[in-house]
Amino acid sequence: IECGQIIEFFNNEIESLQKKYPEKQVMLIAEKGTMGVGSSRMSGVNNVALWIGKQASPYVPFINIAPIVAGTNGISPIFLTTVGVTGGIGIDLKNWVKKKDSKGNILLDQNDEPVLEQRYSVDTGTALTIDTKKKKLFCNDKELVDISDALTPQKLEFIRAGGSYAIVFGKKLQTFAAKILGIEVPPIFAASKEISHEGQGLTAVEKIFNKNAVGVTSGKSLLAGSDVRAQINVIGSQDTTGLMTSQELEMMAATLISPVVDIAYQSGCHTASVWDQKAQDNIPRLMKFMHEFGLITARDPKGVYHSMTDVIHKV
Repeated sequence: IECGQIIEFFNNEIESLQKKYPEKQVMLIAEKGTMGVGSSRMSGVNNVALWIGKQASPYVPFINIAPIVAGTNGISPIFLTTVGVTGGIGIDLKNWVKKKDSKGNILLDQNDEPVLEQRYSVDTGTALTIDTKKKKLFCNDKELVDISDALTPQKLEFIRAGGSYAIVFGKKLQTFAAKILGIEVPPIFAASKEISHEGQGLTAVEKIFNKNAVGVTSGKSLLAGSDVRAQINVIGSQDTTGLMTSQELEMMAATLISPVVDIAYQSGCHTASVWDQKAQDNIPRLMKFMHEFGLITARDPKGVYHSMTDVIHKV
């Protein structure tokens, strides 16, 4: 089966469901697998949103938000984060489990792979209900699985706002205004999520995060999984080598990097291993945009200095 035939099949299936259930939203599911891959970011989520998401504005074509996706083995972390950015929902279904014998040992098939047992069906056409108050997934009145991880206070805030941009900009404006007025930041947004364990050491990233965290109430060192505001003064834009980067900034009406940032760098590492004609046409355009935006770029758009692009992908 060719790729074009697969896409046509999925398009027909999705359109059929949308016509059959016009008042419902289609959920894209990776059955017996993980939704998304480790490197699928905005481009992957945008494609999914065009299939099953909601139109962001009737005046802006080809921009959809809030897709609902799920996987038997959950959602890959980067993909899940990006789904949240668009105000979407990512669900770990847990609808297939490893079968065990009477002694609790996992059963293996002839290929030494775990034998899977279906807990409940999510076949195409199954009508499911996401209860955002109970934080459960239902089929009719039957509870299927707890989805609390998909509906944290921070994620619900993104869902209500139609994406993270309004929340992030709102918090930025609120923090700035509170500082000018000399008052504490009012608790309007979802409360921060502070995770700490007494005596546990910090990674290098956690140390940087803690040094720049804003409004930490516990007074303790925070660990991975925490969700708090942070003061940013250095930006490293890595792997954002596509023109989508500039399109996202243009959508936010951003024309110049903030003067509160000390330094910003635009990498171009993917072009170290792939330098085809498309890259040769697009990368200089992106680097010119980023250069004018105020960033130091890996490839100088004017050809003045040697490329600083790292070659890690070639090794």
